[in-house]
Amino acid sequence: MSDAITPILDERAFVAQALALEEEREHAFADLAESLEAHHNPLAAALLREIVCAIDADQVALQQAASVQVEPHPAPWECLWSAQSALHAQLYQAHYQMSPAEVVMLAIHAHELALEFSAAVAEKHPEANEWPAFRLYGERHGMRLEEMQRRLAVEEHSPAHPDLDPPNMPE
Repeated sequence: MSDAITPILDERAFVAQALALEEEREHAFADLAESLEAHHNPLAAALLREIVCAIDADQVALQQAASVQVEPHPAPWECLWSAQSALHAQLYQAHYQMSPAEVVMLAIHAHELALEFSAAVAEKHPEANEWPAFRLYGERHGMRLEEMQRRLAVEEHSPAHPDLDPPNMPE
C-alpha cells in the first residue's frame, strides 16, 4: 500500500492524483446513474446524481484550496492508488434494482477508500498535513462519510421495486 504513494512528493502531485481519483469516481457513479435511469430506478439514480454533484463540488473546492498551480492530473491507468480498483469491483456488483440504501453503502465505501488514500499519503509524507488541499480532501471526505452513514441509518433496506420480469423464471 505505502509503496504506491512514494511518487507523491508535493502538494501539486497530491492534488493531481486526488483529482484523477475523484474524476474517475464521478464518471463511474454518473454511468451507474444513467444505467439505473434506463432501467426505471429513479430513486437510486437520483441519489447517484446527487452524489455526482457533491463529487464535482469537492473537485472545485480541492482545486481552489491548492496553494500551488495544479498540474494536469494523470490518466486513470496512471493512478498511484491501487485500492481504487476495490471501488470498481463493487461497482461491477451493482444491479438495476439497487435500492437507495445500496447506493449509500457504495458511497460510504468510496469515501472510506478516499480516506485510506489520504492516510497513506500522510504516513509516507508527514509534511502533507501542511498542504491546504490535503487537509480539505480529508475534511470533505470525512464529512461526506458521516453524512452518508447518517443517511444509511434512515434509508429503507428493501429493493427499489419488485422485479416484474426476473431472469431464469419458468414460464
